Amino acid sequence: MVATWRVRSILLLVVAALLAVLFARGNAYAESPMFRVNSAQTGRYDNSPSPSQGKIKWTFEADTGISGSPCYSDGEVYFGDSLGIVYALGSENGNLIWKYDTGNTIYGAPAIQANRLYVGNTAGRLVCLNASTGDLIWQFTAGTEINTGAIHSSPAVLDEYIYFTSADGNLYALDSTTGKRVWTFETGREIRCSPVVHKGLVYFGDHTWKFHALDGKTGKKIWGGGAGGPIDASPSISGNSIYFGGWDGTLYATKLRGVIPSWRFNTGSEITTSPAIIADRIFVGTVSGDFISIEASMGREIWRFHSEGGIHASPAVTENTVFMGSSNGNLYAIAVSNGENLWTISTGREILSSPILVSGTLFFGSMDGRFYAVR
Repeated sequence: MVATWRVRSILLLVVAALLAVLFARGNAYAESPMFRVNSAQTGRYDNSPSPSQGKIKWTFEADTGISGSPCYSDGEVYFGDSLGIVYALGSENGNLIWKYDTGNTIYGAPAIQANRLYVGNTAGRLVCLNASTGDLIWQFTAGTEINTGAIHSSPAVLDEYIYFTSADGNLYALDSTTGKRVWTFETGREIRCSPVVHKGLVYFGDHTWKFHALDGKTGKKIWGGGAGGPIDASPSISGNSIYFGGWDGTLYATKLRGVIPSWRFNTGSEITTSPAIIADRIFVGTVSGDFISIEASMGREIWRFHSEGGIHASPAVTENTVFMGSSNGNLYAIAVSNGENLWTISTGREILSSPILVSGTLFFGSMDGRFYAVR
């Protein structure tokens, strides 16, 4: 009897462990706590179903056009607008929970860790807010009296550090708890590229056409590269490779192990979005309105979709569908396999807000002043 009881206890523990693993995998991307899902910025939503009909679930009227991208955590969605107001909404119904005025335009997405929300504005002000209440915890101002240090990018937070770039030419690393500066890396020119954090390194590009990989704890440069023009869109990491594009219209692929260039692909126009990556597919948008699917292993074009407007919002992708917003005011759902337009949501103005996907609901904002939840 004792032996039987022990066997049953062991079996129950094994089942519980397996369920915990399955639950964790199923919810690996149920949260989207920073720009493009996570610190690697893949834009990939492995375990979320795609909205099948493209029907609007609810909309929220902001005070002005929505220039920032959203993030999601614990049942709430957060974003900023062109006046600098940060909003926290209930994800199920769009009800306003709180809002906070930063004072100037927000272009990036907030980042959330340990119930703290971090977001920057074009006055160079990075604020840390209580994610539950919107109360200010601390603030940090980049730049000088001559150079305001505008923040056009999204911060990346990982453990005790928060990283962000500024128009004053610096990448800053702050203590995520206190807001104290830990180190600064100077490039000499404006930076609009959002940093990516992966395995202890911080990656970003700048307006001197250079690409940097820094030690996340010290700011020491580990390796670097370049492009044929400024690099504004943030890079993406998948597997052992990093991908980034620039004003020269070229998408670059580099193996992280050994820092070996793999291939380059010329889109024909300035690349204005971060790459979204799933399986062996990469998706990027250009200022001329071309949205392109590229083979990740070889750098060959698979298909091309054209929108009548530049693409400045970075795409989100699931196994079957990729979602892209255009400056023509349309949000497109496109088949990953062949580039077919499955459905479209039309808004009244440009879409600068990069969409996110949470449990089958797509969230994004438009310069028409509305924030959309789509099923």
